[in-house]
Amino acid sequence: MAQSDTRMEDTPTLLKQYISENEKKFLSKSEAIAEAVIVAIKEKILVVGDLLPTVNKAVDEFRVARKTVVRSYDILKKRGIIDSKERLGYIIISDNFKNKMKVMMLIQSFNPYMELFYNSVVDSLGSNAQVDVYFHHYNPRVFNAILRENIGKYGKYIITSFDHKTVRKELKKIPVRDLIVCSRDDWMPREALSFTQDFYNGTFEALKQASNEIAKYESIFLIFPKGKGHSTQIVKSFNAFCDSISITHQVIESCKEVDLKAGQAYVVIEDADMVEVLEASEKKGFTPGEQVGLLSFNDTSIKKVIRKGISVISTDFRRLGQLAAEAVLGKTKQSEVLPINYIGRNSL
Repeated sequence: MAQSDTRMEDTPTLLKQYISENEKKFLSKSEAIAEAVIVAIKEKILVVGDLLPTVNKAVDEFRVARKTVVRSYDILKKRGIIDSKERLGYIIISDNFKNKMKVMMLIQSFNPYMELFYNSVVDSLGSNAQVDVYFHHYNPRVFNAILRENIGKYGKYIITSFDHKTVRKELKKIPVRDLIVCSRDDWMPREALSFTQDFYNGTFEALKQASNEIAKYESIFLIFPKGKGHSTQIVKSFNAFCDSISITHQVIESCKEVDLKAGQAYVVIEDADMVEVLEASEKKGFTPGEQVGLLSFNDTSIKKVIRKGISVISTDFRRLGQLAAEAVLGKTKQSEVLPINYIGRNSL
């Protein structure tokens, strides 16, 4: 039941007492207002169905900036405690303070290394947050539609973005304080927290670490399928590295474009291409790491064991998930570029 007119008039005065107490706890103004509402609900001064002061009235009563009030109500909204109703204003819809922070993950797909990333985020957050995952498949229309549907519904947004003008436009609609950009560094708001890979320098350094093994082969191919959203910095880095060691090299879209021969090495990004190289090698009686070489991007558990181990160049996706979770929990406010390393096994 909605509050009486008398109680509604008294609400700002009651909240001011709690706000003053909360500011002594070194909370920000917006946090102090949000916490004051929560205390008032706990003490049954406010109940489900009651209206909060309008933004304009709160600005006058609490003597704070309009954006401070809006942000405090936004904090409560994201926790599922209040909602905004047309022609009514902000209304209390829940007195359940065990509501977890809602986190949205918008990632390209649920391939094995993104699954590692997702699981790391969920495990690191534990019971502190509810994580919902969505997939954009590097499709700007899908990406934009998902964001438009969900902006304002989550406390934090963990996103693997990609370089497209409409994607940039949609990302700008997320408050920078709520945005965490992971993996790709193509474009992001300058102030946003980010945990990314430097695909040019990182790939070059990883290939350099593998240079002794690569030198065994007469030529090397990068299988770089178009339309999959992979960073073109990988291609530039691959060509620069190969030029630096004077090895014959070529970028192709599929293993089917060349006749696999002894003395060739292949760098693959997609796991499907890795399987094709392995199958083609088996048909010709070649052993990876001996007659032919295979180097795969992005380490996963299965690559440690198949064919006695697949050599990889990869960032640490578990660490990426841990950093994203720390950002959600406010434990880190420093962006970081994760290294890309070579892990030598038997296939190169």
